[in-house]
Amino acid sequence: MEVLFLGCLFNEKEEEALMRKSRIGLPAAVNIFQWNLIKGLERNLSRPVDIVNVLPVGTYPRYFKDALLPGERWTHSEGAKDLEIGCINLPVLKQAMRAIASERAVRRWLSTVNGDKKSIIVYSTYLPFLYAVRHVPDGVNVTLVVTDLPEFYDLASSNSRIKKLLRTINNKLIYALLKRIDSFVILTEQMRKPLNVGKKPYIVVEGLVDVERCADYGAGSSDKKTVLYTGTLNFVYGIMNLINGFSLIRGENYELWICGSGEAEKTIVDASKRDSRIRYFGFVSQKEIRKLQRRATVLINPRTNDEEYTKYSFPSKTMEYMLSGRPVLMYKLEGMPDEYDPCLYYIGGNQPSDVANSIVEICKKPKAELDEFGRKAREFVIEKRNCAVQGKRIIELIETING
Repeated sequence: MEVLFLGCLFNEKEEEALMRKSRIGLPAAVNIFQWNLIKGLERNLSRPVDIVNVLPVGTYPRYFKDALLPGERWTHSEGAKDLEIGCINLPVLKQAMRAIASERAVRRWLSTVNGDKKSIIVYSTYLPFLYAVRHVPDGVNVTLVVTDLPEFYDLASSNSRIKKLLRTINNKLIYALLKRIDSFVILTEQMRKPLNVGKKPYIVVEGLVDVERCADYGAGSSDKKTVLYTGTLNFVYGIMNLINGFSLIRGENYELWICGSGEAEKTIVDASKRDSRIRYFGFVSQKEIRKLQRRATVLINPRTNDEEYTKYSFPSKTMEYMLSGRPVLMYKLEGMPDEYDPCLYYIGGNQPSDVANSIVEICKKPKAELDEFGRKAREFVIEKRNCAVQGKRIIELIETING
């Protein structure tokens, strides 16, 4: 089987250079998910996956320092034919150029790659990619990997009518183009209905991890009770509940570490000035995040279960948290299977005091007990959610159509 992957990713060696140019950080979790997916596919195929890629960076000049994103050919693995789509990095024009260039790249790949079984895997409901595959011949399977529904993609606070109008138009076009999709890879069972999957083949993957990163195993720090959050800093994800809850905890031996970028950055900086136990690291590399995870007492995700989007959500950071070997504290989101219950600590209510009580309850447990709990969670994702296992399931899904 020949596979083309349409993705929005970056090489780890480029991370620091891109971070210096970005004013809003980089989608690290999204990048990890895609590379894990590619690795999982390749461990089940006889040849590497070919990639057509666009850099997941914001537009110039507000979000990114470069007005031009150059295209280039590169190779992520021996024998792979990879292409980075270039464009002028301005709103609307950027998307239009990527759509046209991606469609050309798909046509070129279909005409030059040998073999009867050709498949295209599209990461996310990214409009330029869906446009690019809309006229792909029926004999070529197109699989869509959906990690977020279009209507919940941008959850940052915004009062811009123009932005909301453009998002509405964008979403309508996306759903119209889903007709060409042959099969779906989704994160929660609840995604089926809004995506109109119907009788088309699909699988639920929730997430996937790279076993090669298993060496990044944490044992925690014994001198501080440290709570770590890494990820997008938007208010809708419960970051204020975490900060307000932490402020209720008494004791200088408690610390809250926060890494990431988003609309709540200034609020977090202000909170750190009021409470010296709160440390804001800004947007840091994945290498640095893994170091912090290994030192933390508990890793937290304050995303609550009282929003509509949570039933369609399985935060990718959950898998990365569990892989670190540290205990994970979060809410039981509606889209999460009960299978995860023995591996996670859950917050019991949506008030700041509930967050505070849960943190204190966990941090009072013996270090050996926390280490063992984190180890079991780590073993769970390594055994049942590793990228090779998930990649095999995706290949089997495609083969049910290709025959």
